[in-house]
Amino acid sequence: MGSGDQPAMKPLALMPWLLQLPFNALMTNMHWVSFIVPAVILLLPYPTIKACLFVCIVIVYIPALPRPRRKGPFKLLKKYILSNSVEFDAPDGRTASRTIASPAIVAIHPHGMFGLGHWTFFADPAFSNSIIMTASQSLYVPLYRFLFLLSGGVAPATKTQFVNSLKRKQSVLLVPGGVKEMLMCAPNEAEIHICVKHKGFLRIALEHGVPVHPSFAFGCNDLYAMLPFVAYLNRLTYRLSGIPLPPVYTSSTHYWLPWSANLPVGLVVGQPLAVSKVENPTAEMVDALHQEYCTALMALYEKHKAAYNHGHRKLVLHHD
Repeated sequence: MGSGDQPAMKPLALMPWLLQLPFNALMTNMHWVSFIVPAVILLLPYPTIKACLFVCIVIVYIPALPRPRRKGPFKLLKKYILSNSVEFDAPDGRTASRTIASPAIVAIHPHGMFGLGHWTFFADPAFSNSIIMTASQSLYVPLYRFLFLLSGGVAPATKTQFVNSLKRKQSVLLVPGGVKEMLMCAPNEAEIHICVKHKGFLRIALEHGVPVHPSFAFGCNDLYAMLPFVAYLNRLTYRLSGIPLPPVYTSSTHYWLPWSANLPVGLVVGQPLAVSKVENPTAEMVDALHQEYCTALMALYEKHKAAYNHGHRKLVLHHD
């Protein structure tokens, strides 16, 4: 596909209104539901129900992650909540290959206000032999953990899990901008701010000699919004404790209603950066690869922004 062609995006399936919106709202704010519902149950005078709740929580927390990957839950999210497409960049005049060498690292920007959109990319066949990394804190949220166990292919973003996945010849999808990039998210603004200060995944790429795909998710920043005072509390708690206050996510287009905006998201997977294996890479080697990565990411955005209606928006990289 040429950079000037508009990628074909599958429209959202039309669920009955009374089913689609509650399901979307549940998925969007399940971190609050995970704690509010058990709290309400504990207040009820029914010991049997409380015992059942305890058993359910134990069942969810006993199994270890990651689990074998299953496509169903990701397809469900893609079909009923978010519409997306996956495109692979190619040199001018050539046809893009829709395959990823395994193992490889696919680094996706921006994080967006909520990472639900990144999960839906996982339904694409190109990522069939991949694992997606998520923030370790999210594993303590009961419904998130249940979703991870149900879908499989999700692991906490730790070095041990990262390296083990590469050793199993699996590709790794991650969002290296992390929480800081999430806090930079401003839907529908003229500037898109991304955080590129993290270099640990590039050091691992050097240590194992695996290619790195800089990738950009067009539209990901525009799915959700936060009420201004909630956004302020989110930034304040992160600055004080390093952990953002779990916000109430709302639509960026539907008057603060608690579900995602009905907007397409397009992931463009960049061409792989060739990485030679170095057992003990120096800081200079990591910095050189990081500079190459940032340059490739910026070039990828400039090449495809017009096709995804981002021609008027500027990409800003933050190195601190």
